[in-house]
This record gives sequence, C-alpha cells and structure tokens, in this order.
Amino acid sequence: MERRLAIVLLVLGQGYWACAAQQAETVSPFNGISLKRIEPSQAYSFWAVGHLYGQPAIQSVHPAGSFLANLDLINTSDATALMLLGDIVRRSEDISFRNIRSAVRRLTVPVFNAVGTHEVADRRLYVRYFGRTWYDLRVGRDVFIVLDTEQPPGHIAAGQLDWFTNLLAELASDEQVRNVFIFSHRLLWAVDDPRLEVVFKHLNSQTGYQPGHFRQSIEPMLTRVASRKPVVWFSGDVGVSWSLPTFYWRVPGQELTYVATGLGDTADDAIIKVNVSSDGQVAINAVSLTGAEVLPIERYGPEYWSAKTAALPSATYGQRAMNCLTDKKFYAGVLAGLIIIGAGLGVRRLARRADGRGTRHASVVGSDENQDTKRMHNEE
Repeated sequence: MERRLAIVLLVLGQGYWACAAQQAETVSPFNGISLKRIEPSQAYSFWAVGHLYGQPAIQSVHPAGSFLANLDLINTSDATALMLLGDIVRRSEDISFRNIRSAVRRLTVPVFNAVGTHEVADRRLYVRYFGRTWYDLRVGRDVFIVLDTEQPPGHIAAGQLDWFTNLLAELASDEQVRNVFIFSHRLLWAVDDPRLEVVFKHLNSQTGYQPGHFRQSIEPMLTRVASRKPVVWFSGDVGVSWSLPTFYWRVPGQELTYVATGLGDTADDAIIKVNVSSDGQVAINAVSLTGAEVLPIERYGPEYWSAKTAALPSATYGQRAMNCLTDKKFYAGVLAGLIIIGAGLGVRRLARRADGRGTRHASVVGSDENQDTKRMHNEE
C-alpha cells in the first residue's frame, strides 16, 4: 500500500514539475520575457486587447497612441501577461514589426499574440519575427489557448482544428484544469447566431468568415468543456469608428463567455483586465485608456450594442477603398485580372491574324481564277 502511494506521489510530482518547467521555459517572442510560474493556489491577472494598430485611415507604422500612452498602466499592475488579439500592425512589413517589438519591450510582462489579418498578409515575414501562430500556455491550473483564425481567413484549418478539438477534449476531462481561456482575432462565435447579429454587423471587417464552421466544427466540443468548467473566449476584431471597443456576453445557462476588445484611436478606447482569484474565480473588467467612464462589464452585451451602434457611422466607401488598396490580395486580384485580359487579347489577335491570312488567300485564289477566265476569252 505504501509503495503504491509512493508511486502515485512520484507521478504527480513529476507532472507538477513538468508543468512548472513548461511555464518557466515559455518566453515571449515579442519582448523576451518569460511567463512566470503561477502556483496552483496563487491569484494572478492578465490583460487582453485587440486591433493594436488603431485607426485604419491613419496608415501609421506605430501602435495606437492610446496604447503607447498607457504602458505604465500595464507595468504597474503586476500582471502575468498581455494577450494581444491580432491586427497589431497596419501592414505586414519590417518597419511595423520592428516598431511593435520596440514598443512592447518597454513592458515588464510577457506579450503573446493571436494573429490578425494584417500581420500575416506576409505570413513568412511574421513567422520569421515572432514564430508559431497557434499554441497553448499553462498558467497555474488554467490553460490559455491561442488560435490562428487567418489560415484561411475566418476559419480554423484542418490541422489546427484537430489539435484544438483534441485539446478541448482533454481539458474537459482534466479535473486539475480550472479555467480555459481562448484567444483569437476573429469573432468566430458571432457568426450564425441571431442573438449576436448586431455584433457581427459591426465588426471591423466581415470578410472571410465561413458560415456554419463554428457551429458545426467547434461549438459542440466547446459546450462540452463549458459544462464542466468555465470557458472564456476573447477576440479582437472590434473598436474602430463603425464598431465599439468592448463586448461581453455569457451564454445563458452555460459557463461560456464571449469577450471582444479592440482599439480604434477613439475617445472610448479600452482594454480588458482579468483577475483570477486563488480559488479560480474569474473577474473581468474594462479599463479605459482615455479616462472615459466605463460600465460594469456585464453591461456591454447585445442590447448595449444595439443601442449604441444605431448612432454610429457606417464604414465609408473611402475607408473600405483604403482597406482594399492596402491589402495585398487586392493587387493579386488585379494582376490575375490583367493576365486573363492579356491572354484574351492575345487569343483574339491570333484569331484576327488567322482570319486575315484566310482572307488574303481567298483573294489570291479569286485573282488567279479571274486571270484564267480572261485567258480563256482571249483564246476564243
């Protein structure tokens, strides 16, 4: 009996130290700071924010001013991590990546990112700077899952989807895990749900989403996990002038909560602060980056969005055109169109040349026939 107990304790101890070692070895690719080890009964906190580049029309190579002005807010909070939710730069280019790295190196907490549309326009360049785009982190007895919803856009591809659903299945049955936090850029959960239609209509961008993907491939397993422990999914494609900076909604009757947060260089720019108590209780709050009044997080639900978005401007044609003109896919489409047009003109030109040769040949034949006829008349 004592021997069996010793074996059990040894296995548990190895598991604990393996988990601790994994945490100690997790280093931010953005500022080189390690994710500190959190004891199972230790309280901790973290920040979450999306759309870090801010106002689309500015075309800046720096993060939003509201973020840069509040780095001390993050540094003095003793947080465990800052979780970025995509669109951290306006363009996928060296200068923008160097600038975002320079900015977050002024922080004293490790920074991680769930990639957005803009930074992976040149995916190879992003990976060269910041490495992998989907992974999980262990923080105390909680699990952070970071997703890549841009390969393809608005979708989780087969390989990542298998990893994600298998991980959720493991977490559902793992009694040592207390909370599951999921981070993505795209609001996959806002698609095909009439209750969240107002949110989907006012996203920063609605392009690329795959109807039915979330409901069929992700939600069943997500609901299973949430039936056993709290799940909070954070997304970041909100916050510009035709959207709102904060959304919060707990699915009725479930331990499943959806949160959206993003910057747009507006007077209402805000960031999300999450506190996890020593017994695993989760408290979520919005924190203004501009000094504006904020409400209790529960107030930022679908009803709030319905009331507030009624007075918001729609994305102007100019803004949509600017987004289009700065998207590499636009130029790829233009190039493909030019190739098709060029090929069509070439075929048409060849056809005309062939017709011309046929006409000239017919003229020559006709001329020869006329000459033969004249000769016959002269001989007569």
